[in-house]
Amino acid sequence: MISRYVERMLPEQYRRADADTLRRARLVLFVQAVFFLYLPFPTLSNAAAKNWAAVGSLLAACPILALMPTMLRRSVVLAGNYTAGMFFLVVGVLGYFLGGPASANWWFLPLTPMLAMLLAGRRSAWRWALVTLAAGGTVTVLTLRGFAWPAALEMPKRQLFWAVTFLGTTVVLYALTSVYEHAKEMMRVGLANANAEMRRVLDNVGQGFMTVDANGQISGERSAILERWFGPIGRTEETFERMAEQGRNLAARLHKAPLELELDHNDVRLDPERFSPLWAAFVHAVRNAIDHGLETPAERQQAGKAEAARITLSSRLDGMAVIIEIADNGRGIDWARVRDRARAAGLLYSSTADLEAALFADGVSTKDDVTEVSGRGVGLAALRQVCQMLGGSIAIHSDLGRGTRLTIRVPISAQLGTTPHAA
Repeated sequence: MISRYVERMLPEQYRRADADTLRRARLVLFVQAVFFLYLPFPTLSNAAAKNWAAVGSLLAACPILALMPTMLRRSVVLAGNYTAGMFFLVVGVLGYFLGGPASANWWFLPLTPMLAMLLAGRRSAWRWALVTLAAGGTVTVLTLRGFAWPAALEMPKRQLFWAVTFLGTTVVLYALTSVYEHAKEMMRVGLANANAEMRRVLDNVGQGFMTVDANGQISGERSAILERWFGPIGRTEETFERMAEQGRNLAARLHKAPLELELDHNDVRLDPERFSPLWAAFVHAVRNAIDHGLETPAERQQAGKAEAARITLSSRLDGMAVIIEIADNGRGIDWARVRDRARAAGLLYSSTADLEAALFADGVSTKDDVTEVSGRGVGLAALRQVCQMLGGSIAIHSDLGRGTRLTIRVPISAQLGTTPHAA
């Protein structure tokens, strides 16, 4: 209920503000709601004790509290200080009418700087700390000089007031704890959304990871963007982990989750300069496996499969070459569809080898529509081009309804006799 009130009353300007300002604005409205929940308790207890001066002061605080959203529209710091001032005033008035130094309300005054810290920042907290110390000193001096404070409540009225105060304090502490948890959850959700948006943007510029020379061929030079994205990619373990994270995000966006990603890196290490173009193009294979190869959970259940799909990324050394594979347990390749697309593109389609070659040709895709993820028929073509540039080969094996395995074999080094980097 309080959360709905806060979101309804939150001024639009704070929804576009930074995370800390947004948090403070929400807290101001939370505290206002908590005040309104708490005020009935001391008001009723003072009314039962026939302490009408305190009742009048508490009722007068209500319209002042109602101005808090107006203050918030002007400035979150102003609203935070206004809220701290209201708390200080209410506690001080109650303390005065309920016996001065003998009242337990005075012990709530040190909470004022804490409230100011949460709502308005450190500088405001220091100011309210000085005000609180000054108030405490003033009360002490007046008491020593014999100031006549209003009489404290007598038993059993005092017991009734303590009981109601205890109940109200419990409500306030619970509400403040809820404020903290709500603010933390809102920040977590905001960060998660921002991270997802960042991943989506990076997904869509995946092709920008590759550098191209003047002849339109993929260059062996390492892309600066790729280096920022993949970091030190000498270890295939690190590269696979980053691709797995990107793959999980893509699967969730395409409603292919849950997705199990198995990484079998065998502690293979490769030359970053030589293999960065391969990793850049290999991203397309991961995206194709998720978008083309995997079914939705409902489709998998209908086919009698486990709800969670699985993709395996693996690397291993084989003599002076490295073998990199991606395998899935999805729907497999519909070779009849590939044959139709090859025929339409004027490519050979008589044998299995012809169909595999067509699958790696430019502009050939088994999808009917083009999306931001796939369907343009350029991903596997780019991957084959990189493999050929590195002196390697690429092969694909697929069983309809059971899954697909794509295997890449590339020499470790362009120079014969180079020792492979294996840990």
